[in-house]
Amino acid sequence: QAPRLQVKLNKLDDDTWTVDARRLRLVLWQLLENAIKHTDGEVELIVEQLVRAPDNTALHFQVIDSGDGLGGVSLQDAALMFSKAEAGASAPTGGLGLGLALARQLVSAMGGELKSHTVGDGRHAMSFTLALQPAAALPASDADALSEHGAGLRVLVVDDVVPNQMIARAMLERDGHQVICADDGLDAVSKVEAHNFDVILMDLRMPQLDGLGATRAIRARGQACATVPIIAMTANAGEADRQACREAGMNDFLTKPVSAEALRRALRAIQRAGAQV
Repeated sequence: QAPRLQVKLNKLDDDTWTVDARRLRLVLWQLLENAIKHTDGEVELIVEQLVRAPDNTALHFQVIDSGDGLGGVSLQDAALMFSKAEAGASAPTGGLGLGLALARQLVSAMGGELKSHTVGDGRHAMSFTLALQPAAALPASDADALSEHGAGLRVLVVDDVVPNQMIARAMLERDGHQVICADDGLDAVSKVEAHNFDVILMDLRMPQLDGLGATRAIRARGQACATVPIIAMTANAGEADRQACREAGMNDFLTKPVSAEALRRALRAIQRAGAQV
């Protein structure tokens, strides 16, 4: 028998608040899917307004289930599974670690913290709190996202792990950039031939053609491909890896998990360099 899902909205006012809807949908989808998978009873989604002020509010989200919610896996173990999967190891939990680690990273990117705990009657809950601003208080464009040099960039994200693509896309699109994703190095070379990009974010460990091979192939095409900035995004952070990236023709190196601010700094540097040409 499928679990019963209830949605409760507690004491919400009628004002309009701004939230990153794409990230929030991904988080709630992951948590609800996981809760439904690990319980035969009831699943609740509860949204409650904790703070009410003219210039800000805070919403508390809870996904509560009558099972253990994590299939016996802690958030720390889930993050470890995500790291192993990113490094190319298998994911024995059928994607559980990937889903929870994705949710945790997205909540963190929105300024919250995903927590796992039990509620009073022994049920399991996953919860987080988000601070929001009123919609009228935000500018038409995100001033922190786009640099002083104008519009966003056309970005190619190359990664064979779909949750990594989703995280990168969410961060980039929030900051006004246009994003296309490639699933491996061969796909990246094909997309570079079909589109003009301002920057390429390149994973290193991928099947068929890895990030180093893809970078060499792109550089070998000459013209714009010889100069398009390519930034490595990888969990491999050793000096030998950095040297290999430089020798392949990469311009910069970001270590996963990449924070939104680190990514912004790297892209602002590219925008500034382009404005000076």
